[in-house]
Amino acid sequence: MPLVDFQTALGRLVGVQQGTNPLDGLNLDTRESQYLEALQKTPGFLFSRSIQRSWCIGRAAKSAHLTLSFLPENERQELLNEWIDSGAGTQSFYDAQAGAFLDFISRRLINPSHEFSVCQLEQATLLVGEGRNYFTPPGAEHFCHAPSAHEIDLWDMLESPQSVAALLSQPHQRHTLEDLLSYGIVEYAD
Repeated sequence: MPLVDFQTALGRLVGVQQGTNPLDGLNLDTRESQYLEALQKTPGFLFSRSIQRSWCIGRAAKSAHLTLSFLPENERQELLNEWIDSGAGTQSFYDAQAGAFLDFISRRLINPSHEFSVCQLEQATLLVGEGRNYFTPPGAEHFCHAPSAHEIDLWDMLESPQSVAALLSQPHQRHTLEDLLSYGIVEYAD
């Protein structure tokens, strides 16, 4: 058997999903099939499989730690086992894996419930974390500038309450007022 087929067979056997034949589709002769069948029962291979499963469960549990902490132990274990038995939990990309596991959990929780809300919070936190690499804070010049003469005039008018009609009595005031409102420098009174 070619090396790539042997490596594929070993990888499939370690991460075998319930109800699947991991050797399906591989071009194996009788001797090779017998070897791989016997290999699955050896203590070293069973140990490797248990380590891989433990690693997958640990990563999944870590990715949804807060949500899982709200669930009873038996429900938590059922979710983790169902997740791993489906063949999930083996990806190397933690954020993608975490998002998929949280989606998996959310479909099994009662909506509305505290557990569901916590799961949504963890999903949102994960999305925010993914976006941090693309966020660019605005420069300081967007938060301050030297006021124009029109802005100073309008500001002086606002020392006492004014009607909108009075503020808009001069043509340049409308645009200036819109700018000051959008910057949050002035606001409408109740």
